[in-house]
Amino acid sequence: MNNVYKMVVLLCCFAQSLFVGCIDDPGNYEYVSEDELFPVTIAPLKDMYQVYQGDSLVIIPVFESMDNEGRYQYKWFVSNSDREISLLGENKDFKDVVRLSQKEYTLYFEVKDPKLDVYRQVSSKLSVTANVQNGWYVLKEQDGMTDFDYEGVDNSRVDNVMKNVMGGQQLQGKPLKIVYHPKSYYTESVNAEGKTVVLRNQKAIHVLSEQEFKTIDASTLQLFKNYNDEFYAFPVGAFPGDLSYQREYLFYVDAGKLYSCYIGGVGKFGTSKYIDNYNYDLDLYPGMISNRDRVIVFDRKSNTFMLGTHDDKKLLRFRDESGSRSLTSMDADLVTLLQRTSPEDYTSTGYAIMKNKHTSEKGDYVLLSMTLASYNSNYYPAEIDTIPAGCYMPRAKVWGTHLVSNCIYFGKENQLWVYTNAAIEQREKMIKTFPENEEIAFIQNIEGRVFGDTKAINYLVVATNTDREWKVYFFTIVGKTPEINPEQAHLIKGEGRVRQVMYYNSSK
Repeated sequence: MNNVYKMVVLLCCFAQSLFVGCIDDPGNYEYVSEDELFPVTIAPLKDMYQVYQGDSLVIIPVFESMDNEGRYQYKWFVSNSDREISLLGENKDFKDVVRLSQKEYTLYFEVKDPKLDVYRQVSSKLSVTANVQNGWYVLKEQDGMTDFDYEGVDNSRVDNVMKNVMGGQQLQGKPLKIVYHPKSYYTESVNAEGKTVVLRNQKAIHVLSEQEFKTIDASTLQLFKNYNDEFYAFPVGAFPGDLSYQREYLFYVDAGKLYSCYIGGVGKFGTSKYIDNYNYDLDLYPGMISNRDRVIVFDRKSNTFMLGTHDDKKLLRFRDESGSRSLTSMDADLVTLLQRTSPEDYTSTGYAIMKNKHTSEKGDYVLLSMTLASYNSNYYPAEIDTIPAGCYMPRAKVWGTHLVSNCIYFGKENQLWVYTNAAIEQREKMIKTFPENEEIAFIQNIEGRVFGDTKAINYLVVATNTDREWKVYFFTIVGKTPEINPEQAHLIKGEGRVRQVMYYNSSK
């Protein structure tokens, strides 16, 4: 569309001179046409330009007429639905990297005669999307903020996704967890007309830091919810703890309380669950072992394991079993809870590492092997084994589990070790040493076709930190054993300090 603007001023001036001329000279006059006044005609642009954020865009405008290129000024700019205008460039040809947020825009190209103060414009649609799909999401801390980097299976790379792609949506504080929610997420939004719209069957990504909780549209990386939006009524003194996705439900620990949410609703948490009555002030450990519709949690105030279900606001104590140690009012403190098999399964497994309050010659720590089945209600879920004295595993800061083998990987500064949960003489073994300036920060066993592999590969993913850089190593696991091939199959790295590594598969 070719238009000449600001002609009103010119015509007024022209009319004034004509009026004066009529007084002094009754002769004939020739009128200047629009094309003579502004001899530039721009051919229409394409109807739509689509570009990935961070990619280069080249547009060479075509002029159907142009008298002198040096006479004019050029401008490329965009406008979004909020009527915000962003300048892109001031050259005749547009050749630049697109750094706009993911949105739909109207793109304008303007040619202006600065002497006459008139211009022509042509416009098109511009769609900016992020090339962030199948690949690895590295949750990290950088400059006191939580963000994540992306590494695609095709080696594409986007750093600081929440800052650069989402327009400064990083979370305050250190990172806790990132969770992929592959289907059936429901949420509400308000459209441009102010009407509430329910979005159904969405894919979502949940990101937690020590201070915030945000939910993101996994397909577009647009923000679904801020921390306040996650609740019907935002709890007093809230701070995030842990989150688990289980097909139809979300379980969430915040400020020592447990919440659950049916994802087929509007994706919000209601009031917290309770034990006995609402007057008892729970202090739940910020972690859980979960299957597809229930979780095991631990109350640090009473040193008691409890069962939470999606359809009951009341937490249940586990039944005692003859000859076994009670899980109520335990004479031991919890060190950590570790999920082992998938929380989407009907029956899942995990570990609890605990330290006895009273010392023992056999060992001060015990390992509880937990089995959580959907059909077992609050039946006793644990097998308890004393961890031999002298073992480092329970004193580690970073652990990871094996999907099949009954063992626990752990980090000891820059060394990767494995603890075998079996009655053998040497339970701990060092299996890999990393460079001296690296410290292990994350360990997880991931199985699947994750690097374009033609068959499912069983990887042990180990992430390390230096002062300024994170690295993620991928080792193939040997069969169903804890052993790994010590030569990494893949390596990715970036800036910041890693907390977690997650694989995102959009087809899941």
